Amino acid sequence: IVGPTISPCPGCGSGGGGDYIFKTTVNFSGFAYPKATVHIWKDGSPIKTTIANDRGVFSTDIDEPYSDNAIYTLYAIDKEDRRSTLLNYPVAIKSGYYTQIKNIRFAPTISTDKTEVKFGDSLIITGYALPSENVVITIEGLQNQIFNEITSSDGSYKFTYSLVNFSKGDYSVKIGYKNDKRTSKIVKFTIGDINILST
Repeated sequence: IVGPTISPCPGCGSGGGGDYIFKTTVNFSGFAYPKATVHIWKDGSPIKTTIANDRGVFSTDIDEPYSDNAIYTLYAIDKEDRRSTLLNYPVAIKSGYYTQIKNIRFAPTISTDKTEVKFGDSLIITGYALPSENVVITIEGLQNQIFNEITSSDGSYKFTYSLVNFSKGDYSVKIGYKNDKRTSKIVKFTIGDINILST
């Protein structure tokens, strides 16, 4: 969404609109996790961070006095220092206009308590998402299984799954919002003879 914006320009003159200049700004807004830190990079370099509110909502402006276009990369870090997957936005910037990139939504973060699970034991999956949202956990490997869950009111989640019916071998797990193709990073684990905790 692009629209004009103006900014006061003290000393630029008086009357006839001379007290204002056109300002070039890009706004990013959307949904991360409660109190998550959203990082914004431009063309491979960090330029700004902002903190999401208690509902996971964030919004921030970036002035663009020089660039006509840029590639922005965004990611969010939850309260337990887990990082989301990256989102990339190539943006054509119109000079003197306010450009809005709205309704950004980061996939949930994810981690597991083990990298190897003893055959017949369980796996604990934790992370952050938006509060009270429907999420889908997918375990893939020699056998596949999908679990539908709801996150807690503070956005955190902790789900424990028995793997008693899973065969030994290599697996991966990911999480995403229901009806959303974008998912978290993929975490790999093995079902074997011993438990090895994640570090």
